[in-house]
Amino acid sequence: MQYTLVSDANGFWWIGAYGDVLRVKIMFKNKENALVQMADAAQAQIAISNLNGQKLYGKFIRATLSKHQNIQLPREGEEDNGLTKDYSNSPLHRFKKPGSRNFQNIFPPSATLHLSNIP
Repeated sequence: MQYTLVSDANGFWWIGAYGDVLRVKIMFKNKENALVQMADAAQAQIAISNLNGQKLYGKFIRATLSKHQNIQLPREGEEDNGLTKDYSNSPLHRFKKPGSRNFQNIFPPSATLHLSNIP
């Protein structure tokens, strides 16, 4: 099975650790590239800072700001092949509350885990 950073819901989960992912669009001609729309520019910058240069599934991630401000959803009847996902109404967003303590617990990927609330 081939994995990519943004296949299925992977992009939502991996990148969602650094900010609220609103939309993900895998590029039609080069499926190794994708656009990820975050809730705001600050969250996009946090994701870039923590993910750029990290190795995932044997490849290094290259994360940069896009020239596109928004990801457009496909129009009704327009073929998309499932390449665009909308997560804007997801209940799983971790950063939607202003002042959330989740902003204090953002770190780059690591082989060391921090566990809490252990009985």
